[in-house]
Amino acid sequence: MDHKISILFYSRTAKKTKENFVPIYLRSTIDGSRIDQSINRTIELSKWSNKAGKMKGTHAEAKAFNCFLDAIKNKVHTIERKLVQDGKVVSYESFKEKWFGVEVKQYMILETFHKHNEQVAQLVGKDFSAVTPSTL
Repeated sequence: MDHKISILFYSRTAKKTKENFVPIYLRSTIDGSRIDQSINRTIELSKWSNKAGKMKGTHAEAKAFNCFLDAIKNKVHTIERKLVQDGKVVSYESFKEKWFGVEVKQYMILETFHKHNEQVAQLVGKDFSAVTPSTL
């Protein structure tokens, strides 16, 4: 039940544009395993603080951008809280599934039989022959 999650926002200077804009990425580290993902925002390199992990300044643009970063950070903590509330182990795999919206569907035995019967019904006349009363 013990886990550690850290959140970091960073700029990728290797992907700098001609206008000196860099993309911002989110790094979520869960027990030493990382998930790196672009937040689909770019910022002028001179306005980004690597040390703070946010935009420099107190003007409206910086406040709005930093508020967006806080919303993403809150989403990470919400997913962590939801996993704990559901009684699941907070691990890299479980967090990644929740983050990317991968749902593991639980199949019941009756659903499995219905699906099988539908697949066989489509093959009647090709690979299977229909059951006739005389063969029963």
